Amino acid sequence: MMRLCRYQDDGLFDRFGYHASELWSNGRDVWAEELRRPAESASPG
Repeated sequence: MMRLCRYQDDGLFDRFGYHASELWSNGRDVWAEELRRPAESASPG
């Protein structure tokens, strides 16, 4: 686990927070995609 403390504006803490918020807001819902996709390993009968 990485621990960040904020010492200045636009430092590592702010950049990490921006990066995390971008990943969170632009991420895709992998669970929803998994439910829509048929199981590849399932075989009929």
